[in-house]
Amino acid sequence: MRIVSSADQALPASSAVSSPSIGDAESHTVPVFEAVRLFISSGSMAEVARHFKVPVYDIKKLARTAEWARELHDLRVAEAAQMDTSLTSILDSTLSQLSERVDEGNPVWTPEGVRYVPLTSTELVRVADVVFDKRQLLRGDATAIVSGDGDVVNRKLEQLARGLRALGAKDLSFIDLPVEKVKGPRSEEVLLSAAG
Repeated sequence: MRIVSSADQALPASSAVSSPSIGDAESHTVPVFEAVRLFISSGSMAEVARHFKVPVYDIKKLARTAEWARELHDLRVAEAAQMDTSLTSILDSTLSQLSERVDEGNPVWTPEGVRYVPLTSTELVRVADVVFDKRQLLRGDATAIVSGDGDVVNRKLEQLARGLRALGAKDLSFIDLPVEKVKGPRSEEVLLSAAG
């Protein structure tokens, strides 16, 4: 078997795999690009070996070469580009239809024909939310408000957390109203506020 690269040039003899095909004494040329393409489509080295009429061992040996790895990478990159093109086409169509729906409303079929009903506020909010986030991501801008160190909300939350920790520790000194402890009907302590 002789390995042929995608440029249809034979690899040096040191990297070529020579083996007669099964059943006869003649050597076969295995183009790496075709072998990799067939492997990607079938997922089977045995299928590739049957196609080129060479032993599976030779295909496995070929799969360990740098040429195989290069061709496999190039084909996967091409597949990814094709998938990206397909997904972009679907996205463009979807965005076009979404824009049409936002402008014209949802079609409603009535006995008199098709009538367009404006989107509900809930639908518009969902569309705006998703579209805004995606636009911000594309621009590299923030998708959420991130507060700085001197944020008022964080200070208020920290103050509330301290108050709750103090309450959990039964330290009631942070409460502004005068409080007195009394025994409840089941001998438990109850806090009574002087205000109420």
